[in-house]
Amino acid sequence: MVKWKHRKNCKDAAEPIKVAENVKKVSLGYSHTGYITTDNQLWMAGFNGKYGSLGDGRIENRNRPVLIGERIKDLALGADRAVCVDEQGDVAVWG
Repeated sequence: MVKWKHRKNCKDAAEPIKVAENVKKVSLGYSHTGYITTDNQLWMAGFNGKYGSLGDGRIENRNRPVLIGERIKDLALGADRAVCVDEQGDVAVWG
């Protein structure tokens, strides 16, 4: 998975930088991103807000991905919320 970064000089084009490997699913919210790796780990990064959009139990924004859960099968992000399904079919919602 890559994210785009901008250089300080506006004349330079944006360029991708690698932020993760072995990603099988990515979901985008309004200002946060989540992904599931091939070993079923859920990682999130971005704006956390006062409702905890990242699901890490905090409200601080994260500019680097943080591990949220393991054994995760699916993920969907909304404007400032998220929902995931684990391997047993249990659903978790936050944000």
